[in-house]
Amino acid sequence: MKYRIGYFFWILALAFGLMILIVAAQVLTKRNIGGLKKGNRDAAITFTINNRLQEIVNLCFELNTKTTRQSALPYQRQSLADSLNMLGYNASVLEKLGLTDETKTEFSKLNKYIGLQVELGLKILETKEIVKRSATADSLRKEQIADSVYAAALTIQNFLEKDLQSTLNNNTVTSSRLSALNKTLALIGIAAILILCAIIINRHLRQVQLISELEKATIAAKESALIKEQFLANMSHEIRTPLNAIKGFTRLMSQTPMAGKQKEYTRIINEASSNLLNIVNDILDISKIEASKLRIEKKEFDLDKLMKSIEEMFSNSATEKGLQYNQQITKDVPNFIKGDPDRLSQILINLISNSIKFTHRGSVSIIVSTNKEEEEKTWIEFLVTDTGIGIPAEKREIIFQRFEQLEAASSEILQGTGLGLSIVKSLTEMMNGSVSVSGKPGSGSTFSVVLPFEKAIQAGINTVIENEDDAEAIYTGYSVLVVEDNKINQLLFESTLVSMGIHVAVASNGQEALNTLSTK
Repeated sequence: MKYRIGYFFWILALAFGLMILIVAAQVLTKRNIGGLKKGNRDAAITFTINNRLQEIVNLCFELNTKTTRQSALPYQRQSLADSLNMLGYNASVLEKLGLTDETKTEFSKLNKYIGLQVELGLKILETKEIVKRSATADSLRKEQIADSVYAAALTIQNFLEKDLQSTLNNNTVTSSRLSALNKTLALIGIAAILILCAIIINRHLRQVQLISELEKATIAAKESALIKEQFLANMSHEIRTPLNAIKGFTRLMSQTPMAGKQKEYTRIINEASSNLLNIVNDILDISKIEASKLRIEKKEFDLDKLMKSIEEMFSNSATEKGLQYNQQITKDVPNFIKGDPDRLSQILINLISNSIKFTHRGSVSIIVSTNKEEEEKTWIEFLVTDTGIGIPAEKREIIFQRFEQLEAASSEILQGTGLGLSIVKSLTEMMNGSVSVSGKPGSGSTFSVVLPFEKAIQAGINTVIENEDDAEAIYTGYSVLVVEDNKINQLLFESTLVSMGIHVAVASNGQEALNTLSTK
């Protein structure tokens, strides 16, 4: 966990540093662009000033030439006046361009010289006498104003070029820094992209590895489930074989003359073996449901006959406990339906046995009625009501979970695996039905199971053996070959069949069975 926190911290630090560099690059870029604009503006001003200074210098030399001539014709005077006006105009333009502290002094000198040049030029124009005009022209030549204007203009140009060069140098330095920063930013960006790609590839490889491990785990789980299923199948055979022997010999022993205590012990052995067999059946059924190996069949059966067999199964046990057992089928319920009678019997047996187990006095009632009718289906509701300990509201859902049991008044867990109601819910859902429970603690409970069945035509009447005396009369004189490798089971089958008047031949394997049949 600490590794992952440090891992994400470095990613955030990298992203934050990258953002700072981007902001810094933007600020320096803006500053560099501002410097370039200022440099361009200063360069434009410098070029303008240089042009004006050049014109001023040329005008000064031109005026110096014109004014030093001894004779001036009227048109020459006009040209001289135009030159003086142009000189004054250029001087005023320079004043508007703005001056720095370094060039103010030189511009003052330049304006002074230009003013003197203009003053002497105007004086020459205004003087009509040639002698006086010559004297003024001589004075203008002695002053060498044009050379002074040229010197001042040159000094100003040097100052301006120096300032312009300084601005350009600053822009160059800023551009170099910006270029270096951009290169650094690009390298960091490339590194960040490579790191992110490495992270993505690493996570992808880890996901691929996890998927591969998950597939291996799934295969291992399937193999484990197959081993478990095989183990349960083997255990089912190994457990059921001795249980069947116990139950069979207990039944045979109960048919022999016994004293009171022997009968009581025989009854206890029979009940204990029956409980153990029910537990084994529950565990095997849950395993089949988990493995999706439990199949729901569809065949026609007589519902009335099924309910009578269930009544015979529980009426005695309810009477022995002092309970009243009631069972009713309403007239709207069809006798013959199509579905799985074995799973329906399993559902009802679990519910009724639970009701008898949790009811100490009162009654247990089963009501079968039609819930709704469709064109090809009939929805039948089975209500199992008792006057037992009841179920608290908070327990109504969890009792259908596996290994959940109610507690008795003495806070002792009642006998059983806690799988019965879970099996009821699973089987009901597999048959596309529903199960619910209602009731209050101390007032009993009612379980409602609603299942769909297909409508069926009336099935043929099968021969039913009503009692063992009839069975003995029917089977007397028949012969049966029993093929069984277990000696105890051989003895059980032989004793049971002989008691029904059947002649029994026993074979331990298939070859012995063939040999026995070949001699008959």
